Amino acid sequence: MRTVINLAFFIFFFQEATGQCDTGIYVNKTHTWNKGYLGKLYLDQSWLTQQTADWMLTIQFCNEVEEFKVWSADIVNPPTKNKYVNCVTCVEIMNMCWNPILYPCQELQLSFLVRFPDWCSDEFSSYYDIVSVIETVTYCDGSSGNHTYCPLSDPQNCIKSCPAPSPAPSPAPSPAPSPAPSPATSPATTTTLSPAPSPSTTTTTTTTSTTTTSTTTTTTTTTTTMTTNTTETTTTTTTSTTTTTMTTTTTMT
Repeated sequence: MRTVINLAFFIFFFQEATGQCDTGIYVNKTHTWNKGYLGKLYLDQSWLTQQTADWMLTIQFCNEVEEFKVWSADIVNPPTKNKYVNCVTCVEIMNMCWNPILYPCQELQLSFLVRFPDWCSDEFSSYYDIVSVIETVTYCDGSSGNHTYCPLSDPQNCIKSCPAPSPAPSPAPSPAPSPAPSPATSPATTTTLSPAPSPSTTTTTTTTSTTTTSTTTTTTTTTTTMTTNTTETTTTTTTSTTTTTMTTTTTMT
């Protein structure tokens, strides 16, 4: 909508400045396709009072074009050394060194190319047409003049096709991947390993008999001294024999 308002103001301003507009203008689209068109602009030069030393055109488009290209003029605004500019709604072009002279009896013809933005694919769209042209000249005597051509179409037609694209919807967020389930933790299990049965062991129980012989010797000596008699004491030795028996039993399984 802002583009239409600015465009209407632009046209109104120049119409008021000149008091009227010239209908001697038209555009012939010589080739069209779904991404743009080739055209030729025709401007009646009968308004000139004499031949020119140079000329300049201010061209206003309905909406911003992806590319504007011209071959028989130089683009001076926006400044560039190329024969084309990108993303413009208004351009200023000037004659080249070989075609500065215009006469009141002739018609200025200018071939150009317009490309649409990527999101527009309407071959017959008028959304990127030229809507107004202002011509400024310098005459051979050094004086100058300018001329406003009437709009090629109603500015309201600029919004009837290829509307501005809607903002792309934000992609839905991808669901977060579910974590892999952890294996359940089983309570600690204590496994008691029974020892392998040992092969049967046979233990021979040996009974040891120990015989201890204890010999006790008792010696009794009696000496009696008598004057007349002698007593001889006989020593008797008694030997006692004690027998001890010890039994040890060992059992292994």
